[in-house]
Amino acid sequence: MDAYVVKPLKSKELLGAIESVLFAPFASETEPQDGQDGLIDMAEVLERAGGDMELVIEVAGLFLDDYPRLLSEMEQSIEQGDREMLRRSAHTLKGSAANIAAKPVAEAALKLEMIDMAHAVEAYMALENEIDYLRPLLVKLRKGRSYV
Repeated sequence: MDAYVVKPLKSKELLGAIESVLFAPFASETEPQDGQDGLIDMAEVLERAGGDMELVIEVAGLFLDDYPRLLSEMEQSIEQGDREMLRRSAHTLKGSAANIAAKPVAEAALKLEMIDMAHAVEAYMALENEIDYLRPLLVKLRKGRSYV
């Protein structure tokens, strides 16, 4: 047993126990970069889901399933110089990241959405970096159904 919460259950204690079990193994791998507060705001995403952890897990899974296609579209649009396709793909990824309160990824996607093509490669690489930090945490969350 990795954590427990005594009755009567209090939402903050339950959330703290869930976070400690799901996210502690990644603390050293996913240290916030450049002053970022963290990878996801679990309290915010759980609140958006009405406290439904299964819904949070499902939305995280959708992000994991969809982001590779969006990154591929962005890479292709940069190669082709297609600013509109880049903007659309970045905007979609930004929304998906916001759904799971992954603020660093959402902010990096916003920068890519707004940036001129001359700086798109650097912004794309920054976005990939943020996703590389986030991905292990979401994989753990997806597999963590048994902890909830």
